[in-house]
Amino acid sequence: MGTQKILLINPSLTRPNEFNTLKRFIPVGLPHGMGYLAGYLTEKKMDYEIFDELIEPLYEEVLKRIIIEKNISVVGISCMTPFIYRSMDILRIVKNMSLDIKTILGGFHPSVMPEECLTNENLDYVVRQEGEITLCELMKYFDGDINISDIKGLSYKISGKIVHNPDRPLIDDIDSLPDFPFYLFEKHEDRYNIKILSSRGCPGNCIFCAACSVWGRKYRFRSSENVIKDIDILINRFGRKNISFVDDTFTADRNRVIELCELIMKNDFHKKAKFYCNTRGDTLDMELLETMKAAGFRGISIGIETASNRLMKIIKKGETVETNVRAVRMAHKAGLKVRGTFILGFPTETREESMETIKLALRNPFDFARFGLPIPFPGTELYELARREGIHYNDYKDFDVRDGFMKKQAVYIPQGRTSSEMAKLQRRAYFRFYFRIGQMINFLKVGLPELDLKSFSIFERLRLGYKIILKFHAAKKPTESTRKTDRG
Repeated sequence: MGTQKILLINPSLTRPNEFNTLKRFIPVGLPHGMGYLAGYLTEKKMDYEIFDELIEPLYEEVLKRIIIEKNISVVGISCMTPFIYRSMDILRIVKNMSLDIKTILGGFHPSVMPEECLTNENLDYVVRQEGEITLCELMKYFDGDINISDIKGLSYKISGKIVHNPDRPLIDDIDSLPDFPFYLFEKHEDRYNIKILSSRGCPGNCIFCAACSVWGRKYRFRSSENVIKDIDILINRFGRKNISFVDDTFTADRNRVIELCELIMKNDFHKKAKFYCNTRGDTLDMELLETMKAAGFRGISIGIETASNRLMKIIKKGETVETNVRAVRMAHKAGLKVRGTFILGFPTETREESMETIKLALRNPFDFARFGLPIPFPGTELYELARREGIHYNDYKDFDVRDGFMKKQAVYIPQGRTSSEMAKLQRRAYFRFYFRIGQMINFLKVGLPELDLKSFSIFERLRLGYKIILKFHAAKKPTESTRKTDRG
């Protein structure tokens, strides 16, 4: 074991005093990035602590107490673009305590914007892309065991100059990584929406997806036997009855899914839990869906995006509207609950095309729907396209993956449209989809894929419903910053 001890932090979007009062009702996704880092550090016998600010606020006095009491010498934060300001706020607090504490950023945003991040005086190192090996080698460097120039995938400063070491090749065999340490999150298991990550990378080429900035476009999946171990732990140790896969395209490898389903049934896990996943329509067929249903799968989320084949080509989705509609109807016929994810406001999208997307959601057998607005995350082709259109982003506060009607205005606006129009259109889409008798009954009975109403009291259900209705009807005026990005 080395002499250094690192505190790994999964940051929140906001400072502790800005936490929403309803936050405790919303299940939090398991921080897979931080978890796999911790598992790798454990295997290499390195000392660490973890803190998930999505579960409990990291007040300044709490952070200082952890650093002092746990003898922390390194602080590492994994963050996406919307979390960058809170991450820098935490690093400021750390450096104000002691300049000797080493600070590291990793995750999606630092991986594609290392130069920008390192201009902050409170940041020392950026771990780019997959971080397990790079972070451990950096910890060894702190102990004087290796040279910093030999650490691939690392960016840092020497005498004020930013240095980028060569990229680290992606891990081909992700079975070589230690098992995910679910036990580290056992203390707050009632707050987590615990999911399994069974693959890394996505074979798609969508212009709006930021995942490839870390995981790459090469699809790498864990063996079925490896995944079964996770399922076993979640069912038999944690008593989970609903298990989701967080993979972007769970069914990208058909044979892998068939094999996994067979093992689920062989172990009788299909009798003890229900399974859910995300995928693409062009990877599905009736035989596969029926096999998944027999293995306990009860819900599937399909990225539909748009009702326009013209826009499908622009966003490089690599499939057609007809393919997606066929997949939705097959999944419904197979007895699966189907959620469609849609995005309103792609480049050159007209109002008529936006309305057609909403109509497509209404006339097909979707049990749930999510209507998003395009977010031009750094590292995506959409980000570069926005820049070519003359839109330059110096502020990432609105780069929020939460829905636009949750006090957020559109970040990317198609030419000829306005930010306020897109936000209102998104609210209208949700209102028309969910405020139908069948959908309201479905919502009250089972909640949403991310929200289990069974854990709510009657008062909490009424309170949440009231707030949702207010969000739908509140015509929030554009802020000064969003008015500046309105076009047309």
